[in-house]
Amino acid sequence: MILKMSVSLKKNWGIRLSTFLTISILVSALQVSAQMESLPQWLQTARKNNPMIASVQANVEAKKKEIRIATALPDPSVSAGYFVVPVETRVGPQRAKIGASQMVPWPGKLMQKKRVAEKEYAAAQEALRGVEARVFAEVRAAYAEYYEVGREIDITRDNLKLLKQMESNLLTQYATARVQQLSILKVQVEMAILEDQLNSLDAEAIKTREKIVSLLNISSETALNFPTTLPVLDVPVEGDTLLKRAMEKNPALLQVRLEKEAATAHVGLARRMFTPDLMFMTDYIFTDKSTSSMTAPADNGKNPWIVGGSITLPLWAGNKIARIDKANAMEAMQQSMVTNTKNLTETTASSLIEDYRDARRKVTLYEKDLIPKAKQTIALVEEAYINAKATVLDYLDAQRMLLKLEIALEKQRSRREMVAGKIDMLLGGERTRRELGDREKEGE
Repeated sequence: MILKMSVSLKKNWGIRLSTFLTISILVSALQVSAQMESLPQWLQTARKNNPMIASVQANVEAKKKEIRIATALPDPSVSAGYFVVPVETRVGPQRAKIGASQMVPWPGKLMQKKRVAEKEYAAAQEALRGVEARVFAEVRAAYAEYYEVGREIDITRDNLKLLKQMESNLLTQYATARVQQLSILKVQVEMAILEDQLNSLDAEAIKTREKIVSLLNISSETALNFPTTLPVLDVPVEGDTLLKRAMEKNPALLQVRLEKEAATAHVGLARRMFTPDLMFMTDYIFTDKSTSSMTAPADNGKNPWIVGGSITLPLWAGNKIARIDKANAMEAMQQSMVTNTKNLTETTASSLIEDYRDARRKVTLYEKDLIPKAKQTIALVEEAYINAKATVLDYLDAQRMLLKLEIALEKQRSRREMVAGKIDMLLGGERTRRELGDREKEGE
């Protein structure tokens, strides 16, 4: 009896445990799905998980350590020696000695090295800001692309559903000899075309999803539903305003400027190679007591202590001049990089402004003019068809036009946000950082 109760209890506990695990897995899956639904959550996940950002962050930490390394003195040296044959001196035979020495660069060298390290660290920080901004833009583009594919699928399915309803009505009418077979075939051909488009869109959705998984560095099993809305990013689109802010905020431009300043500091460091380095030394000699009666008792066996120093002689000027020439060449290269990056930033800003304005204009055109007229056309064609004044082909043409316009609208919305993301990238992702900062303050 006890055994049966035990088995029964084990079965019940097993069922409960299994149910608990199932519920936990479902809850976990729902949580993951919920976490991946909004664009800010995608951006936060990319910021934490993206391997490129992590790589550049590690480089920033390394550059930060370089500042401390730059001001560190070389390790001191300790020496020891034993006289195989004792050296006889007035106060006794010398047996052994120990010594220490410390190399000290000429004053100013370490501070110049620190200046170089600080500029390189600041440049690395700008590089990190640039990589983050690029990842933000790529995530925004992937989000917009995923939204676009999802909307295309929904619009195409809705149109396919309408065609199926039309096919059903036509088949009913065909059974009563009220319509011709040609009309049914035209509808069926249109349905086949839409089904093929759906298959292509499904394949495109899979590729976009793989891109998103790679950008966010998340498990391929993570639920990623199609976004239902596409947030509009507020970016400056006035030419003078955007260009001015880009000159102040663009990470690539700020990075090359700092690298140019680091190269200038390298020139100063190379010139300081003509200054000598100093060496401070000390030795302590162990002396045995002398057996000579001429040695004063106070000096007998006295251990001498020596303090001294040395200085390097920068006589070999050839390699030092070569260092200066190399540093000057690097400075000139960095100055050219600054000019090139500045020109590229100006060109990119102008191009992005035109692209954004064009996309925004087309969105307004489709929303306010073309799509309302296309819907009005369909309504008129339906009425004409009911009154036998229009054919199925007229209706299909009108429906096909509306489908193209609706898809074109979503493409332009997606394009507008992709370009907005690029504009934000040009400014170092400042709008995205502001959004993420606001969400973090709200505890999201």
